[in-house]
Amino acid sequence: MLDDNGAGLLDGMIPVGRPSFVPTDGERLLAQELSGFGVPQEQIAALIRGGICVDTLRKCFPRELAEGRAKANVEIGRRLWSKAMSGDTACLIWWTKSQMRWREEVNQQHASPVTINLAWLPNREVDASANRMAVSQGEVELLATTGLTGEESGH
Repeated sequence: MLDDNGAGLLDGMIPVGRPSFVPTDGERLLAQELSGFGVPQEQIAALIRGGICVDTLRKCFPRELAEGRAKANVEIGRRLWSKAMSGDTACLIWWTKSQMRWREEVNQQHASPVTINLAWLPNREVDASANRMAVSQGEVELLATTGLTGEESGH
């Protein structure tokens, strides 16, 4: 048997166990507001009646948790849409990215290794021991960026 509060009763009518949690209107409003603010459910549960179990919160406040979030999203969406329609560039960009799935494309060009054929660089001294030519850094950069040979670049 159960008493009026939902607690179990022994044969001698002695209450056993904890009474069922019955939320007040104020607790329902608090849960809805906090949910709308994006407060995690663990923290909402800690603020209701000195702290309740998260399972109790979810069992006793399912509508408030869902509605709080939905109402907040509607209000934020309404304000964002209004700002975008009035020409706020940041809001317009955000809207196109989040609602229209537009995106910015980043063009990343990777530098390829540059191979210089030593035969293309006439009139340069070759260090036979290192098998390298004595070419200034500026000349190498010029040849690498223009794609010209030593003769074509005038060096």
